[in-house]
Amino acid sequence: MIDFFTGILRTIGCFFLTFVVAFLASASGLFLGGQRAWEYWRGAWSRVHLFFLGAKVKVGGKENLKGPAVFIMNHESVIDLFTIGSICPEKTTFISKKEVARFPFVGVIMRMGGCIFIDRSNTRSAIESIRNGLKERRENYSIIVFPEGTRTAVEEGLKPFKRGCMHVSMEAGIPIVPIGHAGAADYANGKSIIMKRGGTVFVEVGEPIDTSKWTQDNAKSQMEFLHQTVKNLIEKAKLKKLNEEKELERNLNNNDFSTKSL
Repeated sequence: MIDFFTGILRTIGCFFLTFVVAFLASASGLFLGGQRAWEYWRGAWSRVHLFFLGAKVKVGGKENLKGPAVFIMNHESVIDLFTIGSICPEKTTFISKKEVARFPFVGVIMRMGGCIFIDRSNTRSAIESIRNGLKERRENYSIIVFPEGTRTAVEEGLKPFKRGCMHVSMEAGIPIVPIGHAGAADYANGKSIIMKRGGTVFVEVGEPIDTSKWTQDNAKSQMEFLHQTVKNLIEKAKLKKLNEEKELERNLNNNDFSTKSL
């Protein structure tokens, strides 16, 4: 019960921090310009939340975090926004559901950052929004896409990918960088927004995938390839997480043995 209430307090704290940062970012945009404000505050917003939650992020394949690119990642927790936001280049924006645009100050700074808002309930409308957004995409800007379309509990496994990330990559003429992670669900799993106390989030970044020769005719096999690539990266991240947990357990056992021998 205590863990549940402390989790609620952490969640309230995250919402409070989000609106505070969004307000400061929106206000600074009036003086610095929307693009400069977004490039600074997007990363700051992510790092502030990770610090508040006590979350550490360990990244493998950092050399692949280069833009412009479409960064895709499995989406198992609400803190995924903070995780990917903290590691991507400054010139990066999101594709987000249209409901987010209505949040006070949050919608303002996201528009300043060139975020593309889509109606997830209407595929045709979503594709049109993406196309229009890409026409206005700023030079050298990367785009973050969660290809599952929504958060999925870790025990359910990686859901099939929607084709949006492929369309974005092909329309913009930029590669796809696959990312898999493990550990975020310890903080909030799937649809839950109750923030628990977790541990390290392990992130594995794959090599950029050139989509310049992809075609709509082979879309199914291409999406299966992307899905398997991210799945492999998740397994790699899980293995690192497991190895760290075993190492911590060994250290605790050794410390306990040393204490008893005194």
